Amino acid sequence: MRPHLFHLFALDLTTSAGSFPLRVTWSDAADPGGLPPTWSPGPDNQAGFVDLADTPGALMAAETLRDTLLIYKTDAVYAADFVGGSQIYAFRSLFRGIGAISPRAVAVTPEGHIFVTESDIMITDGNTVRSIATAKVRKRIFNALNQLELGAIFAFYNPLRRETMIGIPTAGFTFPDYMLVWSHDSQAWGVADGNGVSDLALGVYGDQTLSIQWDQDAQAWDADVTYWNESPYKFTRLVVGTIPQAPELRAIDTTLRVVRDAYVEKADMHFGEPERVKYVKRVHVRRDSGSGDLFVRVGSRMFIDGPITWSPTVWLLADAPFANVRVSGRYITVNIQGFSDANWIIHGIDLEVELRGYR
Repeated sequence: MRPHLFHLFALDLTTSAGSFPLRVTWSDAADPGGLPPTWSPGPDNQAGFVDLADTPGALMAAETLRDTLLIYKTDAVYAADFVGGSQIYAFRSLFRGIGAISPRAVAVTPEGHIFVTESDIMITDGNTVRSIATAKVRKRIFNALNQLELGAIFAFYNPLRRETMIGIPTAGFTFPDYMLVWSHDSQAWGVADGNGVSDLALGVYGDQTLSIQWDQDAQAWDADVTYWNESPYKFTRLVVGTIPQAPELRAIDTTLRVVRDAYVEKADMHFGEPERVKYVKRVHVRRDSGSGDLFVRVGSRMFIDGPITWSPTVWLLADAPFANVRVSGRYITVNIQGFSDANWIIHGIDLEVELRGYR
């Protein structure tokens, strides 16, 4: 169910008359802050319904984009525009063959809606649609996705950082253990731990300090730091996540300093000859001075869809220029990690590699 303009919209209905999985229903107009008087269409109200049955996909989500409501099925996107009169809303098909993979897979952003499809991540301004996922991002999501928990996928726009966060449950997880983060400023992707967060929302918290009345304040004027007759809420916004397995609500985006493990990774390098086996002897890391100790490991696999076999992790001291490894395979992955609160910057890596045979 979603609000839009003066009405509430409901998708995929089950009523006493039966199940209507392709039906979109809207209520009579409601006053601001009030409930609609009725959902039953009649000549004296604006309630109504439509069955979006020209594609077989299930109804998933609906979100407002400017003055239009975009309605997402798994295989299509529709627009609903308020026209008044006896029709109330006019519906038109926007896109076919693409849609939302889950009921919470649509994020409302200043640039438009970002939504997760069955094979891509896309953005639409209501007129055009385009992919924003690189081939690596698509592979990372859809190869590892838990197909039994598609409903747990969510997309959320964080206005505090101008980022869209997409929660993904991978194989074996019920709730998202993996988070993709899209920066609207740099137009680049990052990754983060999902931590079992089932959903995100923007919230407001108060400082719990009660306001007092003017005539009850006994402090001296020049020493008084309290406030009078005001709301105790500072209206500081936080991103709040639900953790069902805890269960708890948790502030996700705060100004508190938190030490987090971080890594950079270059995956599946084949050096222009994917059919040949490579033997990696050494990894040279070019980093800023003061970056501190790092940890290096190298993975390999013989086939692009096979599992990665990792070398033992090498502790790379602050003054050590390279790490010795012994890894062979057709596709080589290098992973560099940091485990402290020190900033570290890497400018590049160089590998000592021997090209060997074909088996």
